Amino acid sequence: MLAILLLGTFVMTLGLTISKRTIGEIRIDTDEEMLKDAFNVAESGIDYFLKTENGNYSPENIEMMAKVTRDTEVFDNTKALVYKNKIEVNLDLEKFDGNSLKIQINRNAKIRLDLFWGNNRVERFLFDRQDGSDAISISAGGKKYLKIMSIDGKPCDFTIIPSGGKFEQSVITSIGYAKKIDPNGVKTVISTEEEFNIPYFLLDAVTAVGGVSN
Repeated sequence: MLAILLLGTFVMTLGLTISKRTIGEIRIDTDEEMLKDAFNVAESGIDYFLKTENGNYSPENIEMMAKVTRDTEVFDNTKALVYKNKIEVNLDLEKFDGNSLKIQINRNAKIRLDLFWGNNRVERFLFDRQDGSDAISISAGGKKYLKIMSIDGKPCDFTIIPSGGKFEQSVITSIGYAKKIDPNGVKTVISTEEEFNIPYFLLDAVTAVGGVSN
């Protein structure tokens, strides 16, 4: 009789242990799924913000939400502006109060720079850089826009350093919440630099001046 009772106790303990472990695994799976939901709603919140300037994103009939903000980050000769894995970068130079910029590239690359200064005119330069050799220095004071492009079609890391003055860049941060009723629960934070697009009409029938540099 005692042996039967002991066996029963062991079975009950084993059953409880398995149940607890199963519940734990379900909890982990649920958290991972909620993290995916929070990431997705954070990304959607950024798209919504860029279209509407509304920082509160809450899809209809879905319990998730995102809070989106825009802040200004300042770059100068002590803090570089870095774009990773890009074929093309566009900069609004009206947010630059200095005279010159230095541009470093992380690989062998042929780079085209277009400096727009109004009336559909542009200074165009071609550079052939080997193994991240000396930085490209350009005079950017008084210009409106800068387009940097890898003309071999392969992505580069572009590091832009204001050698005089400072450059302002907008940074958008989105916090995605898996459950809007639980702001202290599962959430994901995404931060991204707001990319500037040169007005399309300026890219149409530009007049290029400048040359090729090695």
